[in-house]
Amino acid sequence: MEFHEYLTSYDAFKRSFRRSGEPLPSFGRDADTFYKAHMMKAMETFSQTGLVAVNQWLAESRWEKDKRPYYQVWPGIIEPLSRLKLVDVPAVDVELTPDIVCFRFAKQDKNFRIDDQYQLRSMLVVDGVEAKVEQKFELVKTGETRRTFTLWMDWGETESNGTVELPVLTFQRLLMKPGYNLEQAADAMPTDDSIDEGIRIPPELLTKAVRLACAVALLARDREEGLIEPDVLSKDLAKWRATGNKAIVERAHRRGKIGWNVGRNIEVSPHYRRAHPMVLKAGVAGRTKSRIVWRKDTFVHRDKIKKLPTDREGEK
Repeated sequence: MEFHEYLTSYDAFKRSFRRSGEPLPSFGRDADTFYKAHMMKAMETFSQTGLVAVNQWLAESRWEKDKRPYYQVWPGIIEPLSRLKLVDVPAVDVELTPDIVCFRFAKQDKNFRIDDQYQLRSMLVVDGVEAKVEQKFELVKTGETRRTFTLWMDWGETESNGTVELPVLTFQRLLMKPGYNLEQAADAMPTDDSIDEGIRIPPELLTKAVRLACAVALLARDREEGLIEPDVLSKDLAKWRATGNKAIVERAHRRGKIGWNVGRNIEVSPHYRRAHPMVLKAGVAGRTKSRIVWRKDTFVHRDKIKKLPTDREGEK
């Protein structure tokens, strides 16, 4: 199955110059120099638009330095995970591992489509502490910090600045404040005016993306068996599944493949109750910490199995 890649601003910049045949300018010869130059220029204007751009570039720069870790999210896992009830999960229980990671979606996936024209291709998700900034007549740093959970989503929309064709990203932020559940965390952050520009993303799809990202974060923390597995080299996949040898994963990392498959082995059958996540409370002191437990597919009424129609050879 083919998955979309996340195209960073630096990727788009290099691609445009490569197509034109022109040499890269000095500030664009490596990612670190590129992002520093653009962030310094954006902060000169000190506008809300500039701040949004700086936050995006900071995220992309960190992701580059971390060697671009990713989750490949397989279509069969999306619907069950995106049913996560945000109100049931305390915000402090969600910790992304790694703390900045790209979610890749399959090109054939139909879970996040808009009018068959656009689809959620990928999203860069960032879990971290940032300086609190208030917008009045100008941007003023308050000296406070806060933990946020931000999704930078690529829906396939692009725009050109005359030289470079760039992805237009939609972002969604959650304020991960103690005492908040995930629904409150999402409601606590104001919607940026840019949400009304370009294609309109249905609110239910944005919520679905938030639910999915938070559910994967919970699963990754608890490492639910069989749901999240390292993405190894194709030639090593059978050996990895047979042995679980960590050297196989390390070999993939040396080749620049630092990622995990989410839900690769999930199948949905009409004869079974579908697999689904269940939020449980864990811990000895009052069971205050949330975790996701994966309930596997099962027959709802085992005594009626023989009555179920099936097209499988050898079954009745």
